[in-house]
Amino acid sequence: MKSICVLLLLPLLAFGWIDDHGVDSSIPAGTPPVGEDAITLTAVNTFNVPSASHILGLNMQYTSSSSFGMMDNGDDKLRGINGNTGAEYWNVDINYGGSMFNFGLCHSWPSPYGWYINAWSDSDMHYRNTSGTWSVPFANPAGTNGRGMSFEVPDDHIWETYSQSTTFRIYRISTSGSSEYWSTPEVSGQMSGLATFQHGGNTWVAVTCYYDATLYFYEYTGSALNYIGTASTGISGQNLICGLTYSDARDSFFLSYEMPSNWWVAEFDYSITALERDTWGSIKTQF
Repeated sequence: MKSICVLLLLPLLAFGWIDDHGVDSSIPAGTPPVGEDAITLTAVNTFNVPSASHILGLNMQYTSSSSFGMMDNGDDKLRGINGNTGAEYWNVDINYGGSMFNFGLCHSWPSPYGWYINAWSDSDMHYRNTSGTWSVPFANPAGTNGRGMSFEVPDDHIWETYSQSTTFRIYRISTSGSSEYWSTPEVSGQMSGLATFQHGGNTWVAVTCYYDATLYFYEYTGSALNYIGTASTGISGQNLICGLTYSDARDSFFLSYEMPSNWWVAEFDYSITALERDTWGSIKTQF
């Protein structure tokens, strides 16, 4: 397991510390939401990933129905995983620098088919091309507070969670680095995973929180990000909820979580309840 030198992280933290899962101790755990869910989740599969020491961010490879990329921060690797069994297809060393503490990843698709990853040890967005070369295409607008990511196709934008103290946001970032964000006061605490998917002609965003086995859903209208509601995963007894991704081909979500003795990935089917628009909480866009 990767050890963390607290001295290196002091410039990043005012009142807390960050562990090797990216959890910021200065952010309150919060309370899960109360009320009816707008979305229903049904678990269809669970599996371990034997090769991984950590399973943080997840991102489905867009053209594949059965494999996704995952962030193994403990071993500094991106791993390609079979979505049916947890077996490893491939792995890539993360070796762009010295202090690499990474959570989020997303796959740019179609061409150039590279991988974007973020870090809580620096404020850059890192990119690995198909030749294996690492670069910094732009500064990460979410800075060291970004976690889960997803690549929006076909608009070529990165979505990313942001949490600092009691400020929670979702960023939408172009591949040139320009960005916009929306506040997400509905979440219970520090956000971890993020997934995007298409529904009803719009892009939808789902996010998770480290200490809450709930998915929060939002709809992007092209200018506003509207809160839709929540769905319980039914997971209990977990230490942490971490990565989230959506499979277009399977029309399902994959979620990574840590139990006391092991890491797991669960796949969920979902159904969305029809809601009247005046029941949605509109979130003012900010720039």
